[in-house]
This record gives sequence, C-alpha cells and structure tokens, in this order.
Amino acid sequence: MPKRAANERDRQQIEDLATNGLAPAQIARALDIPVMDVNRMIGEASQRRQKSIDELLRVDIGQPLTLTGDNWMITSDWHIPETDWRIVERMIAIATRHLRQPRQLIIAGDLLSESRFSAFANLIPPTPWAQERDAAKEILRTLLDTFSDIWVIMGNHDRRMIRWSDANLDEKDIFGMILQNPRVHVNKYAYLTIETSAGKWRVTHPAAYRQARGVTPALLADKLEMNVAAGHEHHSALTFSPSGRHVAMSMGGLYDPAKIAYMQLTDSLKPAMTPGFGMLLDGFPHLFADGLTNWQAWGA
Repeated sequence: MPKRAANERDRQQIEDLATNGLAPAQIARALDIPVMDVNRMIGEASQRRQKSIDELLRVDIGQPLTLTGDNWMITSDWHIPETDWRIVERMIAIATRHLRQPRQLIIAGDLLSESRFSAFANLIPPTPWAQERDAAKEILRTLLDTFSDIWVIMGNHDRRMIRWSDANLDEKDIFGMILQNPRVHVNKYAYLTIETSAGKWRVTHPAAYRQARGVTPALLADKLEMNVAAGHEHHSALTFSPSGRHVAMSMGGLYDPAKIAYMQLTDSLKPAMTPGFGMLLDGFPHLFADGLTNWQAWGA
C-alpha cells in the first residue's frame, strides 16, 4: 500500500524531529510518509532558517558618499554660530572666480556647534538651538546662490544631538529642521571619497587629533592609500604623507577662534587655531588661510 504524501500538518513535526536528531528515514517511518517528502521539507526549513538569520543579523548603517569630478570647494568646522563670516565670503569669492559651473561645495563635518546638546559642561550659556538652526538655514540658502550642490558629512559636533537623543534622531531629522532642499545632500558618515582625474581623495572628519599640523591626514593617507583632506583639528596644513605617495591637507575650518570660549577663557599650550579651507582645482589641491594666501591675487 503506497504511503500518504506529507502535508503541511506534518511540516512542524518533521522539523521538530529533525532538530531532535532523528534521521530522515527514521522520521519517514515514524510518520509513515515518503522519505523524499521528509528530505524536501527539511531542506525548505533550512532555507527559511537561513533567510531568517540573514534578516535578523542585518545592520543597516548606510553607505558613504562617492563623488566624481575635478573641481570642489572643501570646507569644514563652521561651528555655527561661531563662524567667521569674513573667511566664508573669501571662500565664496574664490569659488565664484575659479570654480567652473556646476560649482560643488563639501562641508566636511561640524557645520553646526550644537553646544546646547554637548556632553561637556558649557563654560558660557550655550546658544539656543533655534538661533543656531535659523543661522544655518540662512547660511545654506546663501551658499546655494553660488553652489549648485552642497555635500555635507557629519562631524563630532553634528552628532551631539543624535547622541543626546540616544539615536532617536538622525542626520535627516537634524538637517531637515534646518533646510529641506534637493541640492543639499547630507550623509551620516564622517567621510566621503572623490574620484578625480589626478587621483582619489578621502575627505574626512576624523576622530584623531594631533598637535603637530598635518600629521593626522598624512598618516591616514598612507593607511587609506589615497590623498586625504581632513577637518576637525582646526589646523591648516598641506604636506605629503610619510611614504611620499599621497597628499595630505588639513583644512583649518571656517570658525572664528575669538568666539570659542574654551580657547579664549583659559591659557593653553595647544597649537593656535588656524582657520582655512581647501579647494581641488582640476584635481590638484589648494589651501587657503591667513598668512598663507595672497587673497587679492585670488580675487578675494
């Protein structure tokens, strides 16, 4: 007498028996069903488990930006509202005169200060978030008069509100409160990569800090095997990596040191801050800073 075919009511029992170590032939005899049906259902159960495991182990942290082109204005560390508008105007003037359309601006972290959400105790009353938000909105609107697109990566200050909210807010929430515009591109990573005809560049807001100017991007350049333009340290420097194979640039920042309380209220042996910004022109780097740049020659 032929055995009955396995049905859906058998499926869970087959899986339980297989989990308890019974071989397919033993399960087939116990349930009086064909061993071929047992093997099929065990295989299907294994596929479902693998799919479930893959889904349960999935962690989505997105993807960093990869951009292509030879001409970019690269800035960092605006620390709104502690921004030096004088140097911002010089950056805009140089971009207007020397970058071909469509002009592209990168903000390599710390557009915002977010002192209200700092884990550190403030030395002076922090700027209200509403003031910082509104200042950032007007600044981005002004920049869009010159630049076709603005590419923003996250710095440690930009992430203060994310940490304060225990990641219930993300970069889209924060910048969505400031300005929603399809020409402003915000990414949760603290770095992006640019493919130029003269070589690859990592633009980054690294966690590392070195007192010696230019050392952090230089070491990163050899580690990453590409040119590096870095913010965060508030240094301005242009140098080669230790291997001599890559260019390293510290971009200084567009902050105003006179507005930064911890620098003004206490003497320190830390290096003096040197605001500045960078530009890739035809794929080659240029660094702009007071004492380094003939502003008039660049039309600024």
